[in-house]
Amino acid sequence: MILFFLWLLLPILFPNATYVLAAPVEWMEALIENLRSSTFWEDTGSTLGKAALAFALGFGIGVPLGLLLGRINWLSDAFELPVDFARSIPVSALFPAFVLWLGIGSGSQVAAAAFGCAMIFVINIIYGVRACRPQREAYLKTLGAGPWIVFTKVIAWEMSSPLLSAARLSLSNSLVLIVVTEMLGGGVGGLGQRIQDSRFAYRVPDMWVAIVVIGVIGLLLNRIITFLERRFIHWQGM
Repeated sequence: MILFFLWLLLPILFPNATYVLAAPVEWMEALIENLRSSTFWEDTGSTLGKAALAFALGFGIGVPLGLLLGRINWLSDAFELPVDFARSIPVSALFPAFVLWLGIGSGSQVAAAAFGCAMIFVINIIYGVRACRPQREAYLKTLGAGPWIVFTKVIAWEMSSPLLSAARLSLSNSLVLIVVTEMLGGGVGGLGQRIQDSRFAYRVPDMWVAIVVIGVIGLLLNRIITFLERRFIHWQGM
């Protein structure tokens, strides 16, 4: 509520602020106009679709790789430095390389975002697997349990917390990276491109509509993962 009143007062106290921040009435008019526009929904669907695909690819690559590096010591020793090096590179710095490789369009955007998501999954799964209690594994092995039983009964459960933590970070990261790559000119369409077009045309209310929509989507995704954590990892900390 306080922020809303500050938003109302800002254009009055600082008239030049309208060049940066849309007035509430103008923003509401722009929001209604955008919600009625088919291109707005197409851009929103495009961004969400690419973010979902990047998240799925990052999950599919990062989780198995993290499991391997977390369980096989010699493999972890061999790839520890390359993984640390790769995760230290900002995805925005690598995006031009993806464009040169896959061309301008959705492919390079999804690949860049998937790389960022995969790094999050790899690191979290490695630490999750290494944090598994060896006593539980030893107990099952004394009962004659094979590797698959040990994995499903011990490793999978104990790495579920870091897995969901990685999922929460990766969901937000995939959305952010897709929007950033859209703004960097990696194709046509999407909320990121919509923000850029509105900025260049000085359509400040339209720009803030896209920004707020992205924020709302990110908030909803974070709440969903938080709910899943509380629902399925109720034993955490026991």
